[in-house]
Amino acid sequence: MASFADACIGQTLSGRYRLAGHIGDGYFSHVFKASDQQTGTLAAVKMLAPSATSDPGAVMEFDEEGMLLEKSEKARNVVSLIESGQSDLFIDIGGSPTRMRVRFHVLELGNGSLDELLPYRHELSWRTKMLLFRDVVSGIHQMHGRRIMHRDIKSSNVLLFDAKKTILTLMSGSGVLPASDVTLTNAKEPVATAKISDLGRSRNLDRSPRFSPSGYTSGRGDHSYAPPELLWNLASGNDLAALRRSDIYLLGSVLYEIATGLGITAVTLPDWQFHLEATAAMEKEDREASFRAAARYMRERYESALGELEDEVPPQIRQHVVGLVRQMCSPVPAFRERRRRAEQNSPMWGLQWVFRRVDIIIKTLDRTAYERRRVNI
Repeated sequence: MASFADACIGQTLSGRYRLAGHIGDGYFSHVFKASDQQTGTLAAVKMLAPSATSDPGAVMEFDEEGMLLEKSEKARNVVSLIESGQSDLFIDIGGSPTRMRVRFHVLELGNGSLDELLPYRHELSWRTKMLLFRDVVSGIHQMHGRRIMHRDIKSSNVLLFDAKKTILTLMSGSGVLPASDVTLTNAKEPVATAKISDLGRSRNLDRSPRFSPSGYTSGRGDHSYAPPELLWNLASGNDLAALRRSDIYLLGSVLYEIATGLGITAVTLPDWQFHLEATAAMEKEDREASFRAAARYMRERYESALGELEDEVPPQIRQHVVGLVRQMCSPVPAFRERRRRAEQNSPMWGLQWVFRRVDIIIKTLDRTAYERRRVNI
């Protein structure tokens, strides 16, 4: 018996988007590659799964994602929304075609996602890695400027759009980059542009929380990547500082992923499920006390994880990269936003201070490459 996703292939949504292939699945959605019959271009179609249509929360989050993508229009590093709507499909799963109304978003189509690139991370220069990370920071910065907090940042939610086809070369299975792309120390652009996607768990600060306060205590994203305070059921849907610090942690985790292939929470708190369940029934004061009591051993675990990061980073930028991840992924949320003396005047709301440190790392790599070329002349 064909699955729902398989039965969708060949169908046309809204009289325009012909579903050409199944790309993957989300929390409660299916994603397809589609051909726009009006323009001849390719797009991605995200469709709410029929099994989720009876869940008011899932429907609410799916519709909200469309509104948040529309609110993020013209953000260079956030995936673009082309159209949202509802359409009828005739689905034949058990030998009897059934008319079914589906919700969908049409999005620009990437060449892959960052998590698909990570198995080949050792083939990429560190300059390229930092440029990709800078794009991720830029996307979240643009979202924050529009008063949207993502809350589920990870490599699989970062799409790649490449002009040089390098990502396609990697994903073809060869595992070898074209020689011109292995060392990009002189390149003005990265091998790909990274854009933030999957805003289904995001929080729009211009609207009231969608759920009751208790519905936010454990966060709304993937707990295997979550900041530790969420694993102690201390998240909030309304505390601006807490939401910002959560996104900062998740950004730092993406940098850790780019270097090691793993999210830092999976390395430091592999027992995250235990903490989440053990504190779920506690009063808030008891959860806070438990979190403070765990701080010491968590710091030790995070320092151990940073030791693994050091092994992956070139000596000339090791201090900068490890220091940045140490701050952004601190188990003490307030520490994540501390500024250096030269950064004291940067706005608390934005991520300019992160851009500054990333640019220092890129300039250090450029300077090292220049000095090496001079020696070899």
